[in-house]
Amino acid sequence: MFKKIIFTIAFICVMASSSFGQTPNEHHVYGVVVGISEYADKAIKDLKFADDDAIMFANFLKTQLVQPQDTDNIKLFTNKKATAIPVFEEIEKITKKAKLGDTVYFYFSGHGEANNPDEIFLICHDAAKGTYAVGGGCIPVKFLKNRIKIMQQNKVKVILITDACRSNEISDAEYNLIFTNALNENTGEIQLTSCSPNEKSFEDRRWGNGHGVFTWYLLKGWMGMADQNNNNRVTFEELSNYLVQHVGDDTYDKIEDRKLQIPSSCCPGYNNTLMGKVNPAIKKQLMEAEETGVDNLYAALMPRYLSRSIESEKIEDSLALEYYDRFNKLIDQEQFMEPDTNCAVFYYQKFKERQKAGVILDESRLDLVAGMANKAQSFIQDYLRGNDSITVLEFQYASRLMNQSVALMDTSNYMYKGMRARALFLEANSMMTTQNEMSLAFDKLDSSLMLEPNKAYVYYSKARIYEKFDVYFNKAEENYLKAIELAPKWVFPMLDLGNMYINDGQYTKGKSYFNKATQIQPGSYIFTLLGHTYQFMADAQGHYDTAIAYYQKALEIDSNYIDAILGIAIVNLSRDSVDLSVKNYLKALHKDTSYYFTYLSFGDLFYDAQMDEKSIFCYNKAVHLNPDCIKAHWMLGNIYDFRLEDKVKAVDEYAACLKIDYYYTKAYNAIGNIYITTEQFSDARNFLKYPLTYDPNYNPINLARMFLNRADYDTTGLDYDSAKLWLDSSNALYPNEYYTNYLYGHYYWKINNPEKTIAYNLASIKLKDDYFYSWQTLGHGYYLSDKMDSAYYCYSRCTNIIPTIQQPYQDIWNINQYKLLNNEKALEIADTAIQRNVNPAYFHFLKCYTYYQQKKYQLALNENTKAIELNPTDGQFIYYKALINYEMGNMTDVIKIIETALKTERKFIKEDFYGDNFKTLQINKKYIKIINQYFEDQNKQPIK
Repeated sequence: MFKKIIFTIAFICVMASSSFGQTPNEHHVYGVVVGISEYADKAIKDLKFADDDAIMFANFLKTQLVQPQDTDNIKLFTNKKATAIPVFEEIEKITKKAKLGDTVYFYFSGHGEANNPDEIFLICHDAAKGTYAVGGGCIPVKFLKNRIKIMQQNKVKVILITDACRSNEISDAEYNLIFTNALNENTGEIQLTSCSPNEKSFEDRRWGNGHGVFTWYLLKGWMGMADQNNNNRVTFEELSNYLVQHVGDDTYDKIEDRKLQIPSSCCPGYNNTLMGKVNPAIKKQLMEAEETGVDNLYAALMPRYLSRSIESEKIEDSLALEYYDRFNKLIDQEQFMEPDTNCAVFYYQKFKERQKAGVILDESRLDLVAGMANKAQSFIQDYLRGNDSITVLEFQYASRLMNQSVALMDTSNYMYKGMRARALFLEANSMMTTQNEMSLAFDKLDSSLMLEPNKAYVYYSKARIYEKFDVYFNKAEENYLKAIELAPKWVFPMLDLGNMYINDGQYTKGKSYFNKATQIQPGSYIFTLLGHTYQFMADAQGHYDTAIAYYQKALEIDSNYIDAILGIAIVNLSRDSVDLSVKNYLKALHKDTSYYFTYLSFGDLFYDAQMDEKSIFCYNKAVHLNPDCIKAHWMLGNIYDFRLEDKVKAVDEYAACLKIDYYYTKAYNAIGNIYITTEQFSDARNFLKYPLTYDPNYNPINLARMFLNRADYDTTGLDYDSAKLWLDSSNALYPNEYYTNYLYGHYYWKINNPEKTIAYNLASIKLKDDYFYSWQTLGHGYYLSDKMDSAYYCYSRCTNIIPTIQQPYQDIWNINQYKLLNNEKALEIADTAIQRNVNPAYFHFLKCYTYYQQKKYQLALNENTKAIELNPTDGQFIYYKALINYEMGNMTDVIKIIETALKTERKFIKEDFYGDNFKTLQINKKYIKIINQYFEDQNKQPIK
């Protein structure tokens, strides 16, 4: 557990002389001034005036304490510019350069956090909440203290100033004390702290129209108001006393009868240390400002010197200077590596060729290292903040930057090993575009961990890769748990693990991790996830009300949170409250017409209502707004596949899923299954086998199905053998699955083994008693065993499960017509199919056939006429019209009808023309001519 505090820190390495001002040619002044009010991670609370205090402090340094030649040595980093890596590099530079007599200022204004006494951090702009110990974006206090010790060894005295706790998010006493103790650990420096442990450091517009009270009085005192004995000198003791008095007075609470903020200092041995000589004119100006009530500190910060760098004067080669200027501009523009001949790397090499060596060249290299590493690190920080929109190309770019940065970095650099580790992490995430890269990606992640052990985000990345494949559930779980163990206040591993549990139906576990996340970082997103959880549970446990309650909690935090509005819409739809559902869908659309998920949800609404045209429009709109919306492509594929029977478009949409996610296994299966139904078996096999190349635990059950279907065209029986091999492989991976048992039964039916057909389908039905095809194949097994009553029952069960499929009605008709010889029952089942609108043309024809066999020719002709009216091009129907007319003696029309039948479907009915159906016509010349004309290409002998 750790707690957060907010602080402003100034490290001031004081010269050995008695004045805080700079004496020309005696020493140099350096400064790193950092102020952060705005944080990239919205989960980290923004401050109000930390950046303004930093700007004021930098202005104070430049105008009051340094000579012109050193003004460029004061580096100011605020908000977006105040990321960790450039700050690291600037501290490293100063640590190497600072020497006896030099003055170094380090000022940090922003958040801080303590995990434990060994893990104390200054939080930079790019930090991700909860990942400070493992993810970067912060400055470890141990690192900072180490650099102070190095400076002390070089005889540089240090003052540490902390303007702390200016947020309402006050830490508890234990962790506030841990943080304070870590900062106050004395390594030879003077220390000033804005407040005592567990106090709040106030900031408000009443101090300089927007500053922290401590920093405001710190600078006023330093510039002369702390000079109580009027000797034009401010000592450390005077400054400390001034701060205690004025900060305490300004924060006095009459109700509590106490001063809410009391600065502290360390150490007494420095009491007589001279902090600065007073400029009487500035002191007078400050005193007049206090008397008039116009207390503007900036009026006293008038520049004493022109801020001008003389660095360029040290570069005597004009061409080198041109390269140097161009290099710096490109660094500022973050144009590091592209294009090849107009980027920072290119001009650094050109400058290096001319300059050869020196401080400026070395610092230019460090600036390039810091710039590239910082840009690369920004992608990692986005990842840590839960940004899932980072593309493979962006990861590739980031990994190139980080690797180039590492290549230019000294191996002794504090960040060298960490940057190498992060380069490997970025490389791993830039892969995964082919199956061959998956194992290599894992190798790189493991290598990253060898360089930087216990990095939670690396385990998190491994978990997310494993989660892509259902069969690696345990591996994904193991890595999520490791990430949570290492970063117990980073919510994203908790949320992803919770989601994985929910998708697996483990609702209690999923909820527990969502609830943990709400304790750390409550917000609309997490409450919406809890709403989704109870929504998923609602069918079984009636949790719709709880789901709505969590969605409402999310909206209380953010009334514009669209996912919560859509959640309410979906719950109302599940409750059949369609009007309320549509109202909320429209509300979400009104909030933001560009949010793809709204259209995705609308698409689901129309899909469930079987309004295919509208659902296609909504899914396409979602794809337009978010081309990587894989679910929209998947649902479009389902509509074209199962609703509209447009297999070409279905394949296109499923293929689009694979372009977004190469490892989207169910898209391979969907395309493979389409190719099975369209009898493109070679393509089907390729798609169905492909997941085996990257997932050894992939279930090959559909490969078995493909070989079973192809076996109808294979006379060698080899496809049956292949089907059996894949069935056995599937069963070894996933034993006792209903679908595997069904296909075993189907296989044994195909090879004419009714006993095993029955046994396997009974096993399948025991596991899933409403699976249509298990009942159908069980019926086939009983039919082969001549158990007609059982077969009849199975086919009847099929008509109840899916009333719209033709085959079971036809199977029942066959039993009655041919096995039980029950014409009335045969006619009855045909009527049932017609009433249910199951291919009525065909079942009128079956009734025609039954009547024909009974020699009820007029009834047969009536049913035949109905069949032809519904399907006028079916040659079989027309052929039976000829047979009936022939039997009824209507010879005039028979030959003409036969010719029509032959034009429409010669292949199906040709055999009948060599039997006795039209025996008396076989001497008719017109009949003979027609038969010979239509069968002259066959191996049959024409009629003589």
